[in-house]
Amino acid sequence: HGTECLEKNQTEYDAIPNSPLYKCKNCQKQLKLWPVEKLSETQCYKCEEKYSNYGRNVHVCFECQISTSNKFHLCKKHHRGEGVIEVNFLEKASIFEASELIAKRTENTPADGSDIPLLNPAEPSAPSARAGAAGSNYQIHPDTI
Repeated sequence: HGTECLEKNQTEYDAIPNSPLYKCKNCQKQLKLWPVEKLSETQCYKCEEKYSNYGRNVHVCFECQISTSNKFHLCKKHHRGEGVIEVNFLEKASIFEASELIAKRTENTPADGSDIPLLNPAEPSAPSARAGAAGSNYQIHPDTI
């Protein structure tokens, strides 16, 4: 189905934007961001989670897709935040799993997933380098000296 369909609809396929996240290891092409009007809902090949398409979250390797029942669709959870990454649909276990990143978090990392470490209340923060400097808002009253 894929080759026939692709030949028939090549111009339309070429107009579909490339994924900014993934490239296929097998065909060496960037995946496509599948349009909502062509697919409203899908299931991720890696994590098997069903999700709705909002136009920027269904990443598809249509050219390597084996059949209509075994779709090479990925959600954004399998990206490491490092530009376009290569995925190997033929080795499902090799595709990055978001839980791998979560497991590496330290207890000093905020729950929101950001990379900014939390301040440890046991360790006071250093005073500002500008504290008491001329032009700062910090003023010493002569009666307190």
